[in-house]
Amino acid sequence: MKRADGAKKSSEKTISLIINNHEFTIAIFLVFMIVVFSIVTDTFLSVTNILNIFNLTSITFIMAAGMTLVMICGGIDLSVAAIMTLSGIISTSMIASGMNMWLVILFTIGVGILAGLINGIMTAKIGIVDFIATLAMQLVCHGITFTWTGGYPIFENLTDRFKFWGQGRVFGIPFLVILALAVFVIVHILLSKCRFGSRLYATGGNKEASRLSGINVSRVKIMTFVVSGGLAAFAGILMASRLGSGQPTAGETSLNDVIGSTILGGTSPSGGIGKVYGTLMGAIIFTVITNGLTHLQVNSYVQEIVRGVIILLALALNAYRERLGAR
Repeated sequence: MKRADGAKKSSEKTISLIINNHEFTIAIFLVFMIVVFSIVTDTFLSVTNILNIFNLTSITFIMAAGMTLVMICGGIDLSVAAIMTLSGIISTSMIASGMNMWLVILFTIGVGILAGLINGIMTAKIGIVDFIATLAMQLVCHGITFTWTGGYPIFENLTDRFKFWGQGRVFGIPFLVILALAVFVIVHILLSKCRFGSRLYATGGNKEASRLSGINVSRVKIMTFVVSGGLAAFAGILMASRLGSGQPTAGETSLNDVIGSTILGGTSPSGGIGKVYGTLMGAIIFTVITNGLTHLQVNSYVQEIVRGVIILLALALNAYRERLGAR
């Protein structure tokens, strides 16, 4: 009897350790999905398709990296996809008019930073709920995009130098992937090696305790939105470069993938928990699932159901982990 109880407790402990090691759990799930799609479709593991997955993951991850910071702080940014789309329109319009590419990139990222700053001030200083403030910014960016373009794409007079950012390769590696890895390294260092990272986790874990310990909670929160806006704008430039055009509908489904990747990667919506490498794995999983289902010719609406179920499961797993941590 005692042996049975001991075996049961050992089994429960093993399951608990696996669930708590979130990155290990989603790594196993990723491998499983790759194996399944490789078996059921002949084209999934082709070089062309793998590069396509890497490119799509890169853009999603760059936005999700900013979202990770916002969520660790206990917030959410619903405006990232709209900022991304508007940034693609701004950059292609300016390039088409003959402006210097570097000035265009700096100006466009500056627009994203400004949008993030406004989000941060509205939430941290004025006290508007993150959901409402960033939803308002989403509507503003969306309205500007369609007022500017009339719903038509911008694709004329785009230079090869501009297109290289999204279509070029360096030693056979897509430049998009290199840029995404650079963002990964920078955000990882920011979270794990810099004082800002420790203050961010403390703020997300307990704002009042952080305030009493001398942390400027408002400044930390504003900075997360600033970084999120800047990265969303950068992703917009890369998306426009990859497509070879500024598409006013480019970010229609991006928000779901960004939030889903962040949550699936183990970042808690309630704040204080999250790793950027988890977000990277979450972004890869979302891209692999979408790509694999597309190869199987699964209806796009069914794909939305699958992504929604995955987000719900990730939220449930996060909630379970938090309950275990509270015991």
